Formats: sequence, structure tokens, C-alpha cells
Amino acid sequence: MFRNKSFTEPLIAAIQDFSPDVFIVDPWNQLAKDAMERDYWDAFEKIQAVLPIGDLRPAFGIWAHARKPRLGERENGRSLLNFISGNYELTSVPRPVFSMQHASDFPDDDRVVFTCCKNNDGELGARTAWKIRNGLFEPIEDLNRELFDSGGEMRKQKGVTEENLRTVFCNGELWLPQSDAAKK
Repeated sequence: MFRNKSFTEPLIAAIQDFSPDVFIVDPWNQLAKDAMERDYWDAFEKIQAVLPIGDLRPAFGIWAHARKPRLGERENGRSLLNFISGNYELTSVPRPVFSMQHASDFPDDDRVVFTCCKNNDGELGARTAWKIRNGLFEPIEDLNRELFDSGGEMRKQKGVTEENLRTVFCNGELWLPQSDAAKK
């Protein structure tokens, strides 16, 4: 795709016309087909070739996937770098690396946790939790971080606990349709 001028020339023109502040490749494995070091460096060079230089150069983001965790496995902080699928270069070249994880394994759970797992220019900062609502992110202050860090123990327990009720009813505010609350 990036080797084909019929793709790159209109892309370069669109980037110049639109002048984005951020340019994101999603998903990365469509650009770097193999997990070899040369393929990753080649992919980085292809992206840089279509972006303007100097003050007009947008931030460049990569949307990469993580490997699937084992049951009960939940990494945090810098160790999240080990979960990113692909070659080591994918996390060594960028200055910062962020991870977005689902808050639980439930398919109807719209909560995610963002963690900065690499920042060459400063502190990692605190991880944050968010609800995805209509394509927008709303902050969550009351995510049970112990349950999140444990890998979602709610999945393995038997019976309904007070913590389950707090989660489903969002501390008094039902955020699921009632028919779904019983299932959850």
C-alpha cells in the first residue's frame, strides 16, 4: 500500500490539505506485515515519507494490538510493554507508549483503563479509567483498581457480592438496562 504511488501521492496531498495535528496508523500490523526488525524500520520510514517536515509535521501514533493475556493475568505500568504484539522496535522507537485495556472481560462493559507505560520525556503519570459513551470518553473516579489489577476476579467467583452490586448499579445509579443488570 505505502509502496504504491497511487496511494501515497493522494495521501500526501490530503495530509497537506487537511494539516492534521495527529496521524495514526490503525492497525500497525497492516503496515508491518512481518515481525522482523527490518520490516518495522521500513514501516517507520514509509510513514515518515508521507508526513510533512518541520513545524507542520503531525504527531505520529500507532494503534497496535496486545497479545492475549492468560486467565487472571493483568499487567500494569512498564510491564505492559511486554504485551504489545510485534517486534521490540515498536516500543523502542516511540518516545511515549500508552496502553488501553478493557476494565473487565464482560462484552457489555464499556469501561477502559489508560496507562502510560513508557515516557522518555517525563514521568509515567497515574493511570486513568474511562467510560466510552457515544464515541466519547467520560472519566471514572470509582473503578475498583484491586479487582482490575487481579485480572477481573469477578469472572471466577461464585455468588453475588456487594462489589458486584456496586459495579452493576454504579453505586446507586443503574447504568445498564434492568434486563441486563440481572445477567451482569
